[in-house]
Amino acid sequence: MELAGAQLALLSYIAKLLGGLQDAHDVLQETNLTLCRERADFDPDRPFLAWARTVAYYAVMTWRKRQARSRLVFSDETVALMAEGLACDVDPVDERLVLLEACKKKLPQMMRDLIDSYYAQGERLAAIGVRLGRTEGSLANSLYHIRGLLKKCVEERLAQTERCL
Repeated sequence: MELAGAQLALLSYIAKLLGGLQDAHDVLQETNLTLCRERADFDPDRPFLAWARTVAYYAVMTWRKRQARSRLVFSDETVALMAEGLACDVDPVDERLVLLEACKKKLPQMMRDLIDSYYAQGERLAAIGVRLGRTEGSLANSLYHIRGLLKKCVEERLAQTERCL
């Protein structure tokens, strides 16, 4: 699930809506529980972070109702305006990394193993070639092909997400 990769973005979003980190960790945990309980409702063809932020927004609103007696709580209107402004507050690098991981999971296991060996573990093509009985050239061609597949997948998923102007 993409939940682990979204933790920092969700914490940042919640903290901004609450005006600080003091209670954001608690609200994040409530959000995580709800996301796990409601995971069957998630459409994997849609951006996970957008769905998770919606769940987080409602967790913030629930927390606010419990804290209503505190004079330091923002009004519902203020929180709604802040949420609107933060909807596009996504680090494009983080977003692409999350999408890359999702696209990587769609690859056949053999391709995932090859890119993990080369990129994550830093294994040289010569060593991978010996282990797999393939030439360095054929492995380089395979990596080129895999990078193209991943690039296309990430670009398609980015095009599907609602872009902020």
